[in-house]
Amino acid sequence: MIKIFKKKQLSIITALCIAGVLTGCGNKIDYSLPADPIAFNTDTYVSPSDSEDTFRSIEYNGRIYIPFGTQKGNITADDLGECLGYVVQDGEKQEDSRIFLLAGDPDANILGEFSTQTLMNPPMFLRAIDTLGEDITIPSFVEDLGYNYWKGTDDPNAQMMLINENINKWMNYDPNLSDWYNTYAVTDFDDDGYLEICVCKTYNNGPSSIISIYEVTEKGIMTEFDTGLMDDYPDLVIDHYTEPIGFVRDDEGNCIYHVCNIVDNGIEGAEHRYGAMYFENNTMHFDEITEEEYNDNEEEVTLGWFTDITSENISDSYNVFVKGA
Repeated sequence: MIKIFKKKQLSIITALCIAGVLTGCGNKIDYSLPADPIAFNTDTYVSPSDSEDTFRSIEYNGRIYIPFGTQKGNITADDLGECLGYVVQDGEKQEDSRIFLLAGDPDANILGEFSTQTLMNPPMFLRAIDTLGEDITIPSFVEDLGYNYWKGTDDPNAQMMLINENINKWMNYDPNLSDWYNTYAVTDFDDDGYLEICVCKTYNNGPSSIISIYEVTEKGIMTEFDTGLMDDYPDLVIDHYTEPIGFVRDDEGNCIYHVCNIVDNGIEGAEHRYGAMYFENNTMHFDEITEEEYNDNEEEVTLGWFTDITSENISDSYNVFVKGA
């Protein structure tokens, strides 16, 4: 009986040591709430590129935070900053929850969600969604859980987020062109793995078109393709361009799209100018080809056009172009 009792004592000591690892042995974390704690009401954040990819989120100083990582190694009180408050889930206060700032993170890019019942609930580290694609400092005690959402800008999730965050840059609305209508589609015309937004302006819903294309870059910004060398634009959203666009690849594997421009849509019918649309060094080209060349295709792609700019429409357009959904 004595030996068993000692083993139980040892188990208790072991458990306490584990607790020490989680809370900072010799430097215990103070879970006391501040005088005026913040009640962090949880919400659901939906990934802009995948409506089925959802996260429990909180908001702090106008920024949305979602899960990023868990604990790795020791955490001491010195690793944490101010205790901000507690979590409210579905209208109920989570009595054992605490939200902390992290020491060494003056921009509050990551928050720590801790439980006063440490052994039962290891901490979760929440990252601000506006840091997606940015090279921020991750504390040594935070282990990345590998959520697809947080992959680099070569990941579609990150690119879709940047497209949503840069709407004012690419929506291309001009109040002086009230007779022109904007239509949008998510594309990857140059097939480099970085998504684009194609903006097609049509005159009074007629055959005249102006195209602008903005691409996500590896640096996490959006740049506009150069169309200055073009004296005409293909009509990508007129008539049969709701159907797939055919294309071929050159010897280097670059995509050459067979498109057309409606130069006359009179009583006797439409007159077409057929062209090869391709991209080199972020520059768009449209070279004239014959109707026979236009019809000679190896592959095809469909554009998911939309007029109302919403996260859901952007996501659906991406799925149409990339996944064929």
